Amino acid sequence: MLAVIGTALLVLSGALCGRQLGSVYLKRLEMHKKLLMLYEHSAILFEYSMLTLEELVQRLSCIGDLSQLDFLYIPDNLVDTRSYIISVIKSKNRTGSDESERNLLDFFTAFGTSDINGQCAYARLAAERERRELIRVEESYKKRYCVLCKLGALAGAFAAVMMI
Repeated sequence: MLAVIGTALLVLSGALCGRQLGSVYLKRLEMHKKLLMLYEHSAILFEYSMLTLEELVQRLSCIGDLSQLDFLYIPDNLVDTRSYIISVIKSKNRTGSDESERNLLDFFTAFGTSDINGQCAYARLAAERERRELIRVEESYKKRYCVLCKLGALAGAFAAVMMI
């Protein structure tokens, strides 16, 4: 009886380890969704109000899920907001995707370089790029998460067989 319980616990622990490894992909997927939301909200804000970069960042940082994005926290008395945001974005890769990071950098670099229609168009373009990247990441997540969970359970089963 004790051997059966031990075997079940080993299989369960292996499956949970696989699930934990898969959570990295889940975090990346959630980050892509947040970036898509950022671009879509930015397009709406551009369309209906003329905002400076500081005002845009302040409004975006008050929106539910977007408040978790670290590059939207701007210290007080900052002279060059754009440079600060770009340096924070460059400091680490949040999505695991070079294309998504480049899209984010381009978005903040191009802010304020055209009229309102150009800003709206660029925000929509960034959203479309991120949407394509999100679809790619979702497919990858589904494949890898499932494989990692099954691989973890198999590793647990293998360990249990070796113990018997």
